[in-house]
Amino acid sequence: MKFAILAFATLLAQADAQAYNVQSDGFRLVLKSPTNNSAYNNRALGPCHVGAAEESLCLTNDTIIDPARYATAFYHNTTSYNHDNPQNANDTAGILNWPLRYNNGEGIASSAMAFQYSATPYLMSMIFAPGKASHQNVYFEQRNSSYSTMYIIVSLNDTGSTPAFSIPAIKVSNWYICTKYLMWNMGLTNEPLDSSCSRVSVQRVWA
Repeated sequence: MKFAILAFATLLAQADAQAYNVQSDGFRLVLKSPTNNSAYNNRALGPCHVGAAEESLCLTNDTIIDPARYATAFYHNTTSYNHDNPQNANDTAGILNWPLRYNNGEGIASSAMAFQYSATPYLMSMIFAPGKASHQNVYFEQRNSSYSTMYIIVSLNDTGSTPAFSIPAIKVSNWYICTKYLMWNMGLTNEPLDSSCSRVSVQRVWA
């Protein structure tokens, strides 16, 4: 019995060690506006400080033609046992990771993105914090040879009179820029109640 418990604990430890253990190449998150709004179109996202060791995602002055830099480089951490060709995989669950530098750049802490409720109904903000205990899985769908689009898997379909679970789950890209922050709008039918919000798509552009 003790051996079985020990073996099970070892398997759990191995599984945890394998979780999100494959890191992609660096990339930037670049916005596309469906209305070609020049305030957002081809603008890169970067971290903006919101709390102790916490960052959100905000508009930067960088555009798609500017070279990547530390503040605009992100990574997608996936799990090796989920797929045969793990690095830079598309349509694969993974953590959106930004490496937080500390001690004047001498130390690096991988920071995972998680959703956090905002003060506005239906809108979720994105918070990066060190570690991976709290995270939101994101996916990337290849659109052409240059970029992939970031999306979330949603299992609840609220387009009918009664919300119902969807099998298979639905690929959703409910991204909005509200003032300067990237936000996620919950549900398939809700519209943001914040008048500053404009719909965007978020593209992965390799650094």
